[in-house]
Amino acid sequence: MRITQAIQAAAAIITGIFITFSQIHDALIGNIGLVILATGFAISSAILVAKNEARTSNIIKLVFYAALLIFAIVLIIQLDQLWFFGLMFIWPFVNGFFEVGKLFTSKPGSVSRKDSALNAFINFGLIVAVSISGFVSGIDPVAFVGFFGAYAIILGVHLGISSASPKA
Repeated sequence: MRITQAIQAAAAIITGIFITFSQIHDALIGNIGLVILATGFAISSAILVAKNEARTSNIIKLVFYAALLIFAIVLIIQLDQLWFFGLMFIWPFVNGFFEVGKLFTSKPGSVSRKDSALNAFINFGLIVAVSISGFVSGIDPVAFVGFFGAYAIILGVHLGISSASPKA
């Protein structure tokens, strides 16, 4: 499980750095960041499926991440801003529910359960941030992409610490 968390952490940190250092924060940059993030998560799910670990849930995750990856690539080609805003709600919502599912299937008091709880909190926190931004400033791509970049960095740091921690 450590290598998959490290892959997810690397994808999240690369996404956050890419968004942070891009000069234009528009839907195109957000979609490219989403492609990077979804690629890392799809690769980690594919590794778990290949190892036959928690097979059903990881197959569902792999299908979701692959579908999201393909959809984000299509949106890059079409430069569709409205669908990007939709993906900013879909990604953390579904990913948060994956973590809640892992939270309920983990042993009480385990490190995996604590990591899943924090990951779910981070994912649902992005939904709240994007929602507040949408209500306060209207549909503003700079705010959406900025929140997505901050989310990616926070998630990447947490996953990196989780993958490097000594307890399994």
